[in-house]
Amino acid sequence: MVETTSGVQRMVHPPIAGVTMIHELHLPLRFVNRSLVPWQGSREIDAPITIRHVVADGDVSGFEQTLDTQPWQTFYRDDEGRTAVRFHAINEWIPAATLRTVRQGELYELRYATPPEGEVDNRGRDQLVLTIALPARRRGVMVHSCGIRMPSGHILLCPGVSGRGKSTLARLVQQSKSRLTLLSDDRCIVTEDDGQLRVWGTPWPGDANAASEADGPLAAILLIGRKADVRLLRALPSDMAHVLLETVVLPLWDTELLDSTLELVDRLTRSTPAYFFDYPSDPRSADWLFEQFRDVVK
Repeated sequence: MVETTSGVQRMVHPPIAGVTMIHELHLPLRFVNRSLVPWQGSREIDAPITIRHVVADGDVSGFEQTLDTQPWQTFYRDDEGRTAVRFHAINEWIPAATLRTVRQGELYELRYATPPEGEVDNRGRDQLVLTIALPARRRGVMVHSCGIRMPSGHILLCPGVSGRGKSTLARLVQQSKSRLTLLSDDRCIVTEDDGQLRVWGTPWPGDANAASEADGPLAAILLIGRKADVRLLRALPSDMAHVLLETVVLPLWDTELLDSTLELVDRLTRSTPAYFFDYPSDPRSADWLFEQFRDVVK
């Protein structure tokens, strides 16, 4: 949805994990969505995030550098705990810009030295802003994971680093005859809402192009691995913690937010059953998994 008031264009993007993204354009700017997956939006349950796009100096003097993730961006923090992110120019669709926090978890300003000449792919920056805002709200985290939804609406979360098999498992679910469906094959969001851990799909899929607007209560965490024979074994909380610390997007740019996020990871490990799930690349692996959790599906 697009609105124009007093020369300022306001673009409302569909909610992600219950949060609507509002872009206020104070400069000529055209967004392009280069994703093959359409996004209709999750249900909305939380206050929106607003990002103001302006022509302004991206100077970060007075900020301390806290994290460098070349070639994409560098994080900074000032004495008042406000985050700044300097986005580096990647290509014609991803120009250089600096993100400044105006109100933590609510309002951000994206500053461009000069107006971009072409269309801008803003999906990655939406993703980063949401990644910053969720811990700031003490609400949740992004997890590199495959999310599998059972007919009951409960979610099996399968975290894994690149190459672990998230997209492979997602394709097996897509090819199987089971009633399992996918939230995402690469990035899910885990939130704590009214004391309940929930998993949400996101518009940032992996190689299997799986992206669902659905959400559901977390039922179990599967520590996945590709093997010749299928098996499901109970895992220890320490096993789960090891994998989560590799796959949860931790706010390493802010020690205070890092502490609260680690508390959420600790609650995940203590309150959620975890299993080692090894499987061959056969759609029957997904059917077998469905049968193992049939009691949760009812």
